[in-house]
Amino acid sequence: MLRLKSLAWGLALLLTAFVALRAFVGDLFTVGSSSMVPTLLPGQRVVVLFDTSLPERGEVVVVRAAEADPLVKRVLGLPGEELSITSAGDLMVDRERLDRSATRLPLVPVFDLARWGWSPLWTTALPEADAGGWVLPEDLTLETAVELTDGHLDPSGAWIPGEEIVGDLELAVEGLKLEGGATLGLTLREGTEHARLEVSAEGLVLLRLARLPGSGEAGPVLRTELGRLEQPCAPGARVSLANLDDVLLVRVDGVLALQAEFGAASPGGSGPRATLDCRGGDARLSGLLLARDLHYTRRGSFAVDSPVRLGPDEVFLLGDASRRSADSREFGPVPLSELVGRVLGPLGSPRP
Repeated sequence: MLRLKSLAWGLALLLTAFVALRAFVGDLFTVGSSSMVPTLLPGQRVVVLFDTSLPERGEVVVVRAAEADPLVKRVLGLPGEELSITSAGDLMVDRERLDRSATRLPLVPVFDLARWGWSPLWTTALPEADAGGWVLPEDLTLETAVELTDGHLDPSGAWIPGEEIVGDLELAVEGLKLEGGATLGLTLREGTEHARLEVSAEGLVLLRLARLPGSGEAGPVLRTELGRLEQPCAPGARVSLANLDDVLLVRVDGVLALQAEFGAASPGGSGPRATLDCRGGDARLSGLLLARDLHYTRRGSFAVDSPVRLGPDEVFLLGDASRRSADSREFGPVPLSELVGRVLGPLGSPRP
């Protein structure tokens, strides 16, 4: 009898603790729309920490919504800032682009070789992988075959096309090992100009490639050096080249190695948006990834028709799937008093 009473008291205490936890610390919320795809999926449960203090830019939060379930969105504008969205889908803060070397907003995966295998996104495929990964042979060039839009990968790894062309991309290789004096080239095109990173045993060289005005596609290519790091990458390194908000960022194993202004490219141009090539030897990879930046469509009126200035206690919320998201572009800035808490992460798979 005493044991049953002890068990009952224990269960009561656990129940009390659980109720208190959900009332004062955090709770589970269900994502009710596709506005945060692919970061969060419809029906997915997320763990939310109750916290009404000022969030950081880029944090995902839950806010109360009038006559609707709570909304899950990303904080992009902070109190006192002026925000506007350009025709190219970029967010301007106080009439300047974000410092992307300091503000690490998530990128949307477009291709992931190690996780999903090969894709018709590319014109050709690498030879079959062996125990050491994939080999990019000398003189083989990988090129994207399609224009890159504001689409995303679904949970099975299939590419879901979008509608608007995206300018900002990141190309990355993982587990890189250069063989026989090889130089690996990663190239991104925007408009008529190209950003190119050359990786060799001597280090990294960041270049801007452009043709002479009026020379056409067959004209000579001007190579302008934008940065150099005379330090070789360690074998097995992850190396990435990104063009985000007209700034080139080169990272080695996640650490910023080179940065340069790329400037607004001239419109037009043709050819692949991303290219990977190898010269002077082979390169071995354990992974190849391509991602795009968050792209904001001109939906609604706030920060779209004209800039919007946030009040001292307001934030601006946007969804990662901009075309599908009803957010601050439509209902305006959100008072901090409407903040429920921060999303710590998803819990399992979406509910059917």
